[in-house]
Amino acid sequence: MIRYQFILLGTLLFAFVSLDGQTSSKVIPKSSKWKLIEYLKADGTMVANDSQPSYANKNGTKFITLDFVTDTTFSFKTFTNDGGGKVYYNNSSNSIIIKCKTMTKVGEYPWGKLFLKTMPLVTNFKITDTDLKLLYDNGTKYIHFVKN
Repeated sequence: MIRYQFILLGTLLFAFVSLDGQTSSKVIPKSSKWKLIEYLKADGTMVANDSQPSYANKNGTKFITLDFVTDTTFSFKTFTNDGGGKVYYNNSSNSIIIKCKTMTKVGEYPWGKLFLKTMPLVTNFKITDTDLKLLYDNGTKYIHFVKN
């Protein structure tokens, strides 16, 4: 009977910790692909969104995409550039450092410039099955991606 009480208590604690809809994952799953849709302040105020004119990149994609290839590497595609790099996690929190190691250098549209400017500023992340939020500016803003 005591064993079942511990299982029930553990389940309840997990449910309470997960109430905000965020997973407790300490890494972004490998092979996950994300599409950038907007930049928001922590209070939900819009900074920028993808309703700006969409210029197709060289692959015909009209979105900025971010792919986590492995647990420690990523690649991205903007309207005119692509690249990749390394992802570093702090195992005790959802803190993250994203370092771009390779990138093409073709003139970028404003939406892509904002992406390239903010990615190195990311310090934390929140993730659900359908959303990825990369937080920057001390958690006051985030880059919002949806599952691609």
